[in-house]
Amino acid sequence: MNVVQLHPDQRRAPQGWPAARGIGLKRVEKEDAPPSADEQCQLIQAVATARDRSAFAELFTHFAPRVKSFLMRSGLPDTVAEEVTQETMLAMWRKASYFDPSRAGLSTWILGAGKRWGSRSQGKLGLL
Repeated sequence: MNVVQLHPDQRRAPQGWPAARGIGLKRVEKEDAPPSADEQCQLIQAVATARDRSAFAELFTHFAPRVKSFLMRSGLPDTVAEEVTQETMLAMWRKASYFDPSRAGLSTWILGAGKRWGSRSQGKLGLL
């Protein structure tokens, strides 16, 4: 087995990054900031009306990790949570026109769908 050893000077966090003990931290740049609620509504409307793949990709990048984390905290194994996340995001693509911003926020809508998909999976796997 090969072991890589770093010189002590190389173990420090890069300049401008917070120091952490082995925790992978990333500086958030202005362009990496998550979309605001209004931007999320515009993105889901673009998916609903024009099947805009770049808008969907932006929503996927923002919401998929959150859905997976939510599902894993509810007791689903990693691989099942990944599969349910994919199903949830696919449902978002297919049913984007059903989103009504006057009834709920987009995150509530997506996480609610993830919860329903996750509950179905838990029932099928006998995890309930």
